[in-house]
This record gives sequence, structure tokens and C-alpha cells, in this order.
Amino acid sequence: MKIWEKINNITGNNSKSRHLVPYLNAGSKFLLSALPEKFLWTIASESEINGFSDAGVSEIGEGSSIAFDKVLAVYRFDSGKKRICVEAPDKNIHIFDEASSLLKATKMFPKFYKLSGKIYIKPDPDYNNQSGTNPESYIELGASSSTTVSAGAGDKGVIVYSAPPIVDENTDSWILAEYENIVLFYAASLDHFRLSSVYRDLCKVQIDGVANGTLNLDTTVFIPSGVNITKPLTSFAFTTGLPNDFSITKALPSGLSLAKALPTINGIASPLPSAFIPPTVIVSPNELSHNVDVASVSDALNKAQTLVDDVSGGAYTTTAEGWLADEDSEMTAATIGVANTELTRAQAILAKEKTKLEGYSTDVSQKLSKYQNDVSNYSSKVQSESTRVSSELAKYQADIAKQVAIFQSDISEYQADIAKEGARTSIDITSYNAELTKEKTRIESSLVKWQADLSKAVQVFQAGLQIYQAEVQSEVQRIGADVSRSQADVAKATADLQKQIQQFTLDMQAAQAYTQKSQASLQTSGMYYQRAINELSAITGSVAAPEQQQSSQRAEQGAST
Repeated sequence: MKIWEKINNITGNNSKSRHLVPYLNAGSKFLLSALPEKFLWTIASESEINGFSDAGVSEIGEGSSIAFDKVLAVYRFDSGKKRICVEAPDKNIHIFDEASSLLKATKMFPKFYKLSGKIYIKPDPDYNNQSGTNPESYIELGASSSTTVSAGAGDKGVIVYSAPPIVDENTDSWILAEYENIVLFYAASLDHFRLSSVYRDLCKVQIDGVANGTLNLDTTVFIPSGVNITKPLTSFAFTTGLPNDFSITKALPSGLSLAKALPTINGIASPLPSAFIPPTVIVSPNELSHNVDVASVSDALNKAQTLVDDVSGGAYTTTAEGWLADEDSEMTAATIGVANTELTRAQAILAKEKTKLEGYSTDVSQKLSKYQNDVSNYSSKVQSESTRVSSELAKYQADIAKQVAIFQSDISEYQADIAKEGARTSIDITSYNAELTKEKTRIESSLVKWQADLSKAVQVFQAGLQIYQAEVQSEVQRIGADVSRSQADVAKATADLQKQIQQFTLDMQAAQAYTQKSQASLQTSGMYYQRAINELSAITGSVAAPEQQQSSQRAEQGAST
């Protein structure tokens, strides 16, 4: 098992190695900075300083190749014996270039000093790191002749140091095995601290999305216009009068005894229909409007956003992000709690606006429904009035036909009666009959014309009435379509706003969930950090190295960096 995988076994976070490996290295540095020196020897390493490389390149006087974090000891071999090197003060390093100095280093009493991130051992180690027969030579300080060093011979310098081991994603073992829990708990703390920041950022994204979003309600609902009849209703116009009665200048011959009198045209019992009475004009419904209280919602969201991550130029440390960076869990929790209160207020306002919107939709539907009923009643009244006028015209025409038939029957009987009396009395009635026939023809001709004029007037009126009814029906259909369009507009606007409110609510719920996760991760981070401290205290008897030791370690670290 890789070392970084052990962290996931502890936390259950399933974090990636790219996050955990740096935390492990940070934990190693934390451990080495806190451990007293006596504990560092158990995890110490050695680095050799040779005089010649395996390629025969001279390395004499070049010092160590790297800087060391914690130098525990430096020694130099002297013919196979380890000689401890004493650190020389910086002010005395010039003596190592003076062959006659009484303070110069010797193989029996070697010394070392630090300079420019390296460690220099004096006398210079001269070990020849070559194999085979590869002798190398050099001139010692103060010597007149060169010293030859055979391959694999000479003296080495050794630096004992403690440095944080560098791990990568493939590392499965390390030198810190006995202190592993400290490092793992420390890395777990950093991982949860990272998650807290991740959840905080996700919360900020949700709040920013809500705060920067807008509630859009299309309150411009299409309202149908009133009934618009452009064609005037044609009035019933009939001015032709009935023909005059018989006008006979010849008198009947004396001596005739007639049972029938000269007939006359009686008046029409049924009157012409009264004028068409159109229904009352329908009043178009008033346009309704609805305004969403976006300002209150935005105010709550902006305050929540400012509390989480002030983007308006406010004091950074007063936000949840600032307190989180300061590792102040109590202030972070308190600030996030206030932000949650603002989010709850925004949700309450949205719920209120949703209720108002539902009432608005109901009002619009009621007004449109009443308007549609008014239009339907208008059409029914037009149809009823049309039926009445047509019925009265039909009755009038029937009465006319009846009176004409009666008149024609009476004329025929009257003529027959005259002819009978004329034959009985042998009186000449030819002249009278001729004038009577002429008058009969005139009256009948006038009646035919009168009936034709009446039929024409009826046809004109009915044609106008049909046109009027057709336009009324067309208006009814148009208004019905407009009402449907209005209802569709209201339904769409309501659905769109409800969808927006639902999304806003989901986003704010997600933001609240992320704040809770951020708080939980922050608390867990503190818990794992405390466990690391407890482990360290249990091993060392204290939280960190003594102050004097820490000072010494810091001095060493600074000198070797």
C-alpha cells in the first residue's frame, strides 16, 4: 500500500495523490521541526564527502553538494578511524587557509564550518572513489610535494543529518515508520482543511449564481380587445304601400240585385317586425400586472455572499473565508450561520412571491373566463334577436299571402255574381265588366309588384343580417383565440417563474449543504491535528522540542539553507 493511500483509509475522503503527497511532505517537515534532537538520531541519514569522484574528478575543497535540514554530527575518517569534527565559528574559517596557524584542523582534530549552503570538512577528505588501479594526487595545505591516493584509498568525510524524507505517489515505505501516525494525522488534517476550502468555494459558487441571477416574470399578458363589429346592421326598409281599392267610374245598371259587394283589400293583421336590437357592447378586461420583490431577495443573497466571501472590497478577515484562513473555527461557524440565516430569509421571500404569483394567475384566469362568458352571451343574444326578426317577417309574409288570396277569391265571386244577374235581367253590363276587369288587372298587378318589393326588402334585410351574424361569429372566434392566448401567456409566465424559484431554492439548499460540509470538514481537520499533537506528545513527552533545541535547530536550518 502506498503511503498516501493510508491517509484515505483514515479519512475515507478518497482524495487524489496530487493532494495528499504534498501534505505528507508537509507533515514530515512538521515532525522534524518538533522532534527533540535525541529522537532525530533514530531517523538520521549519512552523506559522504569524497576527494575524487568515480570518474577521477577532483572534489577536494568543494564541500558538500547539498544543504542539510538538521545536522546532527560531522566526522572524518583517519586511516579507518572516525574523528568527530568540531564546528568552527564563522569568524575563524580563514585559519583553514593558513598552514602555520595554531588553530588549523588536523586529521586527529578535524573541524567543519558552514558556508553558502554547504558544509566544509577540514582537512579536506581525499578518498579516491575509483576502482582498480587509478591513483590520484593532490598537494596538501603547506606541503611541498604531492600526495598520491590509490583507488579506493584515502579518507572520507561523513555528515550525519536528519531531513524530511521526500515521498511521491509511488512511495510505499519510509524512514519515519515509528512516527508515521503523526505524519498521517497531520496530512489528514490538511486534507480536511482543503475540503473545507473546497466546500466553501462551492458554496460561494452557488451563492454567486443566485445573487447574480435575476427573477424574470413576463407580466405583460395579452388581453383580448372588445367586440369590434365593422358592418352595420341593415334595418328593414319597405315603403311600398298596398294598391288602392277599386276605382270604377261606370255605375252598375239599375235592376241588378248583387249578393256580393265590391271587395276591398283588408289591412295586414301582423305588423312588420321591430328594429333589430343589438346587445350591450362588451367591455374588455383590465390588464393585470404582477411585480416580483427581487430587491429583497437580492439584498439577502448579497449579504450572504458578503459573509462568505466579500467581493465588494470589505474587510477580508470578517468573512467566512478570512476566518477559515485564520483557522478560527468558531468565527467561521458563526459567520456561516449568519449567512445561512440570510439564505433562509431569501427562501422565505421567494416562497411568499410564489404564493402571490399563484394568486395573480388565479385573478387573470377568472377575468378571462368572465370575459369569454360575456362574449358567448353576446353571441347568443345576437342569434336570438335574429331569430325573432326572421320569425316576425315570415308571419307578416304569410298574412300578406292570405289577404291577397281572399281578395282574389272575392273578385272572382263578385264578377260571377254580376255575370249571373246580367244574364237574368238581360241588362248590358259589358261596359261595367270591362272597367271592372281593367281595375282587377291593375290591382292584381300592383299586388304582384307589392309582393315583389316586400320579398326584395326581406332578402336585403336577411342578407345584411347574415353578414352581421357572420362578423359576430368571427369576433366570437377571435376573442376565444385571444382568451386562449392570454391564458397560455399567464401559464407560461407562471411556469417560468416557478421554475426559476425552484432553481434558486435548489441552489440555496446546495449552498447551505456546502456550508455544513465546510464546517464539518473544518472540525474534522482540527480533530486530526489534535490527534497528531497527542501522538507527538505521547512519544516525546511534549508538544515540541525544547525552546533551546528549537533555536539551535532553526540556526542550523538557516545556516544550511
